[in-house]
Amino acid sequence: MPHSELIFGGVLVTCLLGVAVLFGWTQRGAFGRAEQLPHDERRIARRQIYRRLIGCAFLAVVAILLAAQYMLWEWRVKAIVPPLNDQDRMVARLWLATVIGLLLALLVVLILAAIEAFVARSQALKQYRKRSDDRRALIERQAARLLEGRNE
Repeated sequence: MPHSELIFGGVLVTCLLGVAVLFGWTQRGAFGRAEQLPHDERRIARRQIYRRLIGCAFLAVVAILLAAQYMLWEWRVKAIVPPLNDQDRMVARLWLATVIGLLLALLVVLILAAIEAFVARSQALKQYRKRSDDRRALIERQAARLLEGRNE
């Protein structure tokens, strides 16, 4: 395997692990901030934190599986030529299993990101509607007060 592939793979795995650890650490700190929120918002914040921590864990799994692809199996799979003996078949199956695991972990990360986006959008819509209703009620109260002042 060329050195440039190893360097790129190492940088990619390091970046993925760094991002997973960094975001996981910041979400760990978010637990303390979530405790200061009202009960309903605390529950929403905790669920968001758990989803993000699970996403960070799966991102770390993606990095580990990618490292396994680069370091352990790719050079042996490239060296396999037909006819395959039992050991070569086992290596090919193991390599295929790591590819499938990598893709499944990546799929979970993408699904969690989509869920996070959907939940954030629905929470934003709920807050927008609440604020609009509050604003409308405030305007109605002020209009009623102004009308009472004119009638007197």
